[in-house]
Amino acid sequence: MKQQIHIRYLIPVLFGFFVMGFIDLVGISSNYVKHDFHLNDTTANILLIMVFFWFAILSVPTGIFITGFGLANIFPIIFSIALLKMPEHKNEISGLMMMGIVGGAVIPPLMGLASDNYGQTAAMLVLLACLFYFLMNSLRIKTKKELTKQEL
Repeated sequence: MKQQIHIRYLIPVLFGFFVMGFIDLVGISSNYVKHDFHLNDTTANILLIMVFFWFAILSVPTGIFITGFGLANIFPIIFSIALLKMPEHKNEISGLMMMGIVGGAVIPPLMGLASDNYGQTAAMLVLLACLFYFLMNSLRIKTKKELTKQEL
């Protein structure tokens, strides 16, 4: 409950700074917009304010979509690389695929636990740790592949 009180005060402050930064941007760029499109002051400022609201309303859903779209293809790519590398172990690799699917049932509760105890940032750090793990494994696979080519 105490955490919600802090967030209740934090969001308007952050939004206020966002608006102040945007107002500076409107002041600087309205001259360029007026000159480029031959507009008067009012029309140029309304146009830039419409861009602000478009960004504020659509940036979060767009970010969620792009993140989901980007993360959705990581596992099939890793799975296909593993099958190409070791086709004789296709049953074991399929078992690992099932473990990955089960991991989708394990990581979100861990994120929820971190969020409940330490806040939303901690939940995102759990996801960041998983992505870092994927990055390290992909770099290790790439390094081993390069070493194999050099040996030939």
